Amino acid sequence: MTDPTSTTTADTTRVALAPTPSNAARLGHAIAILIAASIVWFSAGDHALYPPDEGRYGVVSAGMAERGGWLIPEYRGEPHLTKPVLAYWCQALAIRALGRGELAVRLPSLIATSLLVLVVFGAGRRLTGSRRIALIGAVTYAVMPLPMMVGRLATTDAMLALPWFVALVAGWGAATTGRLAPAALLWFAVAVGLLVKGPLAFVPVGIVMLWLLLGGRRREIRRLRPVLGPLLALGPLATWAAIVLWQHPDAVAIWRHEVLDRATGASDHVEPVWFYAPIFLTGLFLRPRMLEAYRVLKPTGSLYFHIDYREAHYCKVFLLDAIFGRDCFLNEIIWAYDYGGRPKRRWPAKHDTIFLYVKDLKRYTFNQDAVTRIPYMAPGLVGAEKAARGKVPTDVWWHTIVATTSKEKTGYPTQ
Repeated sequence: MTDPTSTTTADTTRVALAPTPSNAARLGHAIAILIAASIVWFSAGDHALYPPDEGRYGVVSAGMAERGGWLIPEYRGEPHLTKPVLAYWCQALAIRALGRGELAVRLPSLIATSLLVLVVFGAGRRLTGSRRIALIGAVTYAVMPLPMMVGRLATTDAMLALPWFVALVAGWGAATTGRLAPAALLWFAVAVGLLVKGPLAFVPVGIVMLWLLLGGRRREIRRLRPVLGPLLALGPLATWAAIVLWQHPDAVAIWRHEVLDRATGASDHVEPVWFYAPIFLTGLFLRPRMLEAYRVLKPTGSLYFHIDYREAHYCKVFLLDAIFGRDCFLNEIIWAYDYGGRPKRRWPAKHDTIFLYVKDLKRYTFNQDAVTRIPYMAPGLVGAEKAARGKVPTDVWWHTIVATTSKEKTGYPTQ
């Protein structure tokens, strides 16, 4: 008779090979976090660089990779000093490793975004002590529209986001523990950010200091090493800037334009920094969709963008012009109607805006013969044949909207 509490050799082997629940959970978390960090890579290299920014970065970095000149970036044979040099270095190294191509130019941004997902997970675990909560935070960040969009672009934004977040976490650690290691990590992250995009790298430091001040913890600011830290962080950027100024003294005017003039709205970017806050949500939700629309649109295709009149100007200048190019703007169509109430303290708003953009100005399709014609206002002046055929509408479309109580109402907000 077999003892039910005994274990055979085969059973022992089976139990030893089976993972314990804690090990299974760790394995599941590891797989999930790796998948989250890889999402941004999907289809990242199968479409052309977006104009104008990605194309410009690609040209500068390719020139650096092929001709050398690693200290002074060049664009079309002229020094290009609007940004520090680290982003161009990373892209140029990727081009040397992978050859010319969209994926190579975007590689530093993709790597930075994946690393940031991992950092979010690590920071969440450190702050909460829970792998599950940290995983939720990292996955949530990985699938948000803005990181997915920015992380796939060959610009400095994704490469700045990584040291920004590292600086925030390290600043919290330095202020909370008073240890040297997180303070050193804070200023190392700031130094990297300075080489990516200049003074914007100090923003996380300001956020941490403001957090301490609002929390009545002003004395803990000393734990950040606020005197020695900035001096050391500025060292690499200052060294590069000195070399640049030695060869190109006019770089001072360029940097003043990029930093001071743009911050105050005194440059070709006429709005100061704070002006862009109202359009944040527009970029958060609409931009990823417009980037995808641009990617899948054929060269012969066009896009009709219907938007509320209160947001139309933001979307045109900051969204559609940036993606399609200002030259590819074809028409502003006004959809006018005469329905609903009329306020007494302003002109009644009785129109919507539709922007027409094309993918390629030389190849787009416009089927005028397929447009539904409208009657002439004075048919007796144009002859019977023309009056019977009607005329092509202009860019002002007079067409009523569907009443809110109509049986035709489907629930779509702009029907």
